[in-house]
Amino acid sequence: MLAKSLDHSGVLEALHGEHIVAYGGTPSSSWALLVEEPWESVATPLFNTTLFTVCFIQESVRLLYKNILIQSDLNAELFRKRIRQPLARNL
Repeated sequence: MLAKSLDHSGVLEALHGEHIVAYGGTPSSSWALLVEEPWESVATPLFNTTLFTVCFIQESVRLLYKNILIQSDLNAELFRKRIRQPLARNL
């Protein structure tokens, strides 16, 4: 399948030189997607910073969500011990 895709115009030109090439075929059709980017646009410090920022934000959101769940569990336990149990004893 890859050899057949190399016959399309622009594919061989993209494979030579300082370019990053990504290829993906679709099994249900004869279509394929070929993406080509210059190496400089992929390896720039801004790109690396962008990747780091996304990972940092994702981890921050995960920790925030985890802390919210822990806090809600603590609040539920506090509610049960300080409010519900004394009310149940008085009934």
